[in-house]
Amino acid sequence: MFKPLIEELQDLGEPLDREEFVDATNRLYQVLNQNDKNLILRFGKKQKETYIAEQCTFKPAINP
Repeated sequence: MFKPLIEELQDLGEPLDREEFVDATNRLYQVLNQNDKNLILRFGKKQKETYIAEQCTFKPAINP
């Protein structure tokens, strides 16, 4: 996901300070799709376990 940013930095041939890097990553983040944004936000965190309804012992029902 950060490859375009890294390539842009290489093309410029100039180092960025922290503020410029944060600005560049924010601009990149704005154009990412939601799935890619979620991957960045979960970086380094374990994915929550998803529960399948068939595995649950509690089965809610609507009274007729």
